[in-house]
Amino acid sequence: MKHYIRSFALGLLLSGVIMVGVYYFFDDSVNADKNLDVDEMKQVMADKGYRVVSEKEYIDLTVKKEQNEQKASNNTAAITDTSKQQEEDKANDEKSNKDDDKKKDAEKDEVKEYTLHIQSGMPASEIGDMLQENGIIKDADKFNQYLEKKNYSPRVQL
Repeated sequence: MKHYIRSFALGLLLSGVIMVGVYYFFDDSVNADKNLDVDEMKQVMADKGYRVVSEKEYIDLTVKKEQNEQKASNNTAAITDTSKQQEEDKANDEKSNKDDDKKKDAEKDEVKEYTLHIQSGMPASEIGDMLQENGIIKDADKFNQYLEKKNYSPRVQL
């Protein structure tokens, strides 16, 4: 047994040494970019699809962007009568959607009355299935998991 463990450790050590050797002696792409000056670095970044801008250029670009956004918001402030009509239509649609949602909520809150007949020896899972079929609960599996989790399933009685 000791021989196998030593062989395994020696294999790990040897593979680690090989990886270090490959990294330092054969991986020139990593080391090639480390010795570049600023202009060469900009060219490498441009070749890879990136843009290099100075801090001053970045500030100018953000100021121009903010000015354009402000102009656009000023242009949208002058809404025509047709767009006002469209907004009113949207508001009416949203109001009708809210009314529909209220009706659905009222239907959900509606009390259902159901008589469940439990027979002797009936498992709790079958009771959950019956409740789901009649629309009393949404998911019989979750109901059964709840009963099992709270240890209620053996206590279901006639």
